[in-house]
Amino acid sequence: MNQLATKQVSILPEKIEKALIEGRLEELNTEERLVYFHQICESLGLNPITKPFEYIKLNNKLTLYATKNATEQIRRNMKISITGLQCDVFDDVVRYTAYGQTPDGYADTASGCVSIKGLQGEAKSNAYMKAETKAKRRLTLSMGGLGMLDETEIETIPNRVNVTSSIVEAPKLTVRSLDDWLSDIAFAVDIDELKSVYKAAYRVLPDPAEREAITDAKDARKRMLDVMAEHVDQDGVIEG
Repeated sequence: MNQLATKQVSILPEKIEKALIEGRLEELNTEERLVYFHQICESLGLNPITKPFEYIKLNNKLTLYATKNATEQIRRNMKISITGLQCDVFDDVVRYTAYGQTPDGYADTASGCVSIKGLQGEAKSNAYMKAETKAKRRLTLSMGGLGMLDETEIETIPNRVNVTSSIVEAPKLTVRSLDDWLSDIAFAVDIDELKSVYKAAYRVLPDPAEREAITDAKDARKRMLDVMAEHVDQDGVIEG
């Protein structure tokens, strides 16, 4: 049995800061990287078995990049629609600009560029398609809140070192149960935390009955937080 399934692995705050802000994943040990990997997948509703992220070493820094599986799952989970594509050619470069939007009205744009200098025929056609794909994937990562490279971008990076790691292939951690999510919702301290927990739970719970349960719990907790807010004075003290 996977040892990580039977014990809780925690990551020191300073290591989390280096991983998130500085991108220094080499500061984490094997178990911590596995936890970090699965936490990213869980927050985005991605299946870790499909290897949505891979490791690469750039300038002696170990970091993650997004694969095709990541962008496709993010686009599906967030219901991102590509609302427009614009193609421009300048200085032997083809640039596609992708426009996207989610059902709640959030919109964004991103571009993908590929050199077509000296290319003809099928090679030139492939370059156009690659630029379009790059634009769509960069748009998806941007709308998903991920400031990382995708696999179409790392191909052109010099001195890159692809890293084969058993971290990605290791058995995934114990999946959080419905009761775990309900507990988090019940103890949410404010509306922002409630929204965050509910959104994460909704992404990883595919069963309609479970989604209905967390929605009911979220609505009940929101009513309670609203009542509590009505009885808090300006000094933050609960009245009566």
